[in-house]
Amino acid sequence: MKARRLPREVFERDGLFWIRYTDQNGKIHREKVGPFIKQAQSAYQKRKSEVREGKFFPEKVTQRPVLFSEVAKEFLVYSRSFKRSHGHDTGRMETLLRLWRDVPAADLTPGRLEKVERVTNVGTQQQKQRSH
Repeated sequence: MKARRLPREVFERDGLFWIRYTDQNGKIHREKVGPFIKQAQSAYQKRKSEVREGKFFPEKVTQRPVLFSEVAKEFLVYSRSFKRSHGHDTGRMETLLRLWRDVPAADLTPGRLEKVERVTNVGTQQQKQRSH
């Protein structure tokens, strides 16, 4: 029997069709639709239109956000167990925790990290220039 070719946005799992789409922020969503492919295709078109019109608001996730301090704590345990340079990691982590202790880890984007890096490097460079 020849395998059925599904549209890119539709996939099948356990006899049910699912759709995959991205919201206005680029986050991927998957949604179980039902046993019919036409139903899945129309649901995909509906979600795509909602996103385009700005009417798509996914439910608030009920999970508690993971804070940077929790990730840092787990990293230090790993560092102590597996790295010879764990002393350096501990010292650096103190600075990072002062900046981002209560910030959700998901909010630490590359742009946000670079901004802090620029600010802290400017301060470091000014201190070096004063000492010379």
